[in-house]
Amino acid sequence: MKNIITAAALALGLTLTAAAPVKAMGVDFCTVLAEAAGHMATLRNKGKSPQDLYEILQQSDLDEEISLFLLEAVFVDAPTLTPKELEEVVFTICLSEAT
Repeated sequence: MKNIITAAALALGLTLTAAAPVKAMGVDFCTVLAEAAGHMATLRNKGKSPQDLYEILQQSDLDEEISLFLLEAVFVDAPTLTPKELEEVVFTICLSEAT
């Protein structure tokens, strides 16, 4: 399963360019980031727009680069993945960039 998720991440071309914060925060950060992506995918599936979610992210004091990564992952790169699948992909990408 892990190979499938890694392959999906590479095929989708998802990258987290904010590698410095990822390295500093590690697994805990990646877990929170993945859970956020899953929650956003759930909201996407319930009809929320990218603009709706962008506004929510802006209220959370989340780094702009990470907000845009999440929005791109949820709406552009992986719009057909389930929330759980997206969580796994984002976690895998995050960890790979943290090492």
